[in-house]
Amino acid sequence: MALITCKKCGKTFDAPANDVKKIHCLYCGAPIYQKPKKKNYLWLYILTGILCVAAIATLAMTKPWEKKVEVPVTKKAGIIQIAAGVDHTIGLRADGTVVAVGNKEDGQCDVEDWTDIVNICAGDYHTVGLKSDVTVVAVGYNRFGQCNVEVWRDIVNICASDCHTVGLKSDGTVVAVGGNFYGQCNVEDWNN
Repeated sequence: MALITCKKCGKTFDAPANDVKKIHCLYCGAPIYQKPKKKNYLWLYILTGILCVAAIATLAMTKPWEKKVEVPVTKKAGIIQIAAGVDHTIGLRADGTVVAVGNKEDGQCDVEDWTDIVNICAGDYHTVGLKSDVTVVAVGYNRFGQCNVEVWRDIVNICASDCHTVGLKSDGTVVAVGGNFYGQCNVEDWNN
């Protein structure tokens, strides 16, 4: 609560001390406009900045990107990579096969016959796999051509998004197929 003095009648009364901008005098009914209290977040910005600097310094000193982490793969699980689309989840097994669960409506889970897969990714409603022979396979929703990867060769990495698929070739060039509504497939001029 806060003490407020009415400018019209001059009487003082208790009013809520919150973000209420307009109240009325309890005695004469005149409208009284309060300025909401400004919240000072400077301390939060300073603390956040200090934490960010500390995190960056720690990363620079430890260089985690230079460390290789060995992930043990048990025979029981056998999953070495996972990816998820909007309504489906896929997993790459150590033996190069792929499993999928979830919405099968557009065929995004039709991966049971895939073999020799070394990398997987999931778009919203499509699934993409990189084979050990550096070719690519894709299944699922293909309205915009995001699964048209059968001619790709010499691919070393893949990525899928809402309605497009991107591949990185061993020579450092990039290929893309699918919806190009915002120029997201205009990668043909990229070079390594």
